[in-house]
Amino acid sequence: MFLLLREIPDTTWRGVKPCLPDSKLSFSRSGFYTEEDESSISMYYEEMKSFEASRYYHKGFELFYNNDYEKAIPLLKISIDIEECVRSVRDIAECYARLADVKNAEFYLDKLNKLGESTEDGYRILGRKFYDRGEYEKAITFFDKQLGSKPTEWSYNISDGLHLRGVCKYHMGDKRAALEDLELLTLLSAYEDEALSTKAVIHLELGEHDKAIENMVKSVEIDVSAGKYIKHGHIYRDIGKYEEAISNYEKAIELEDDDYKKSMTYISIASVYKLMNDIDKVAYNLNMALEAEPTNTCVYLDTLELYITENRIEDAITYIQTHESCILAEEDNRLLYLFLYLKILVYSVLEESIDAIIDNMKILSEKDFELKWNYGHTDSWIQSTSLPDNQKDILIKLTRLKS
Repeated sequence: MFLLLREIPDTTWRGVKPCLPDSKLSFSRSGFYTEEDESSISMYYEEMKSFEASRYYHKGFELFYNNDYEKAIPLLKISIDIEECVRSVRDIAECYARLADVKNAEFYLDKLNKLGESTEDGYRILGRKFYDRGEYEKAITFFDKQLGSKPTEWSYNISDGLHLRGVCKYHMGDKRAALEDLELLTLLSAYEDEALSTKAVIHLELGEHDKAIENMVKSVEIDVSAGKYIKHGHIYRDIGKYEEAISNYEKAIELEDDDYKKSMTYISIASVYKLMNDIDKVAYNLNMALEAEPTNTCVYLDTLELYITENRIEDAITYIQTHESCILAEEDNRLLYLFLYLKILVYSVLEESIDAIIDNMKILSEKDFELKWNYGHTDSWIQSTSLPDNQKDILIKLTRLKS
């Protein structure tokens, strides 16, 4: 009786091998193989082990590819148990890295290193994982392991690691060290437009405006995008070059397909005109923002703030009455909270009762959201108004309600 290997029980793997005539298996009367069959049988078993290991690997890899790392790991481990394979070790290390399981990831990365294979991608993934979590110091330790000594050649992994390590250092407040990584990256490749844009932002914050503009120009020469023009518009606005800022925002609007982003860019243009004290153009661009995306609550809040700043209280009340239902449909509690605050400001000027609005604001403040209020800016604005001191105190306390 002839049997294929897959039909033979597991005991055949334990040293007792059947004969293998004509590429199929049969048992001799003694139950053992003859010497002349040994080479053929060994080769066949090696082939079948490779086949079985490959079968488990591909099942595991399919799960890995679909980001189901926890289910992928056991299958990849089985493939290694049958036959150690570099690709399985690498993928297990990457699975653990993507799960931020440092101990197991480093165990398999060390195993990969002993097999003479590169471990830089695994450490890069670990670094990126902690970068995404905002754990910048820990992220840097993994990027250091990935990059080793000073890189001398460009690759995607080197590019990603250097850029993110620089950004981590920036977030930790070491802007000069961040620039060192980004400078190295732009030396390795002249086409690192994201690194150039990041350098521009850092130079701006260091007060090095000429270098900021130089990097912006190089960045746009490599690649043109709406997001890049918006970022450059912000930089020009912040250094007081208002016409250049508006020009960049307008270029962004021409390229932008997303209505919400287009609406937010009109708001940015309005903010520049506000700095230029051109109120008519502020109002015009806020209207354009609303036309681009009628559900953008930020437009309603900015328009309401404009009316309050210009002391157009009657217009503010009319605006609230007209658009309040749209604003209250907003799901972002932070924006709802700011709306209630602006509404209190309006009715405080009229010396009308604000108790009900304050109650709503207190209820909303108990929900889980982060406000990130600029207290200094708001306090100085309140002090500049003609409100009575007791009303100013109430409003200042309301800004701290969520803190």
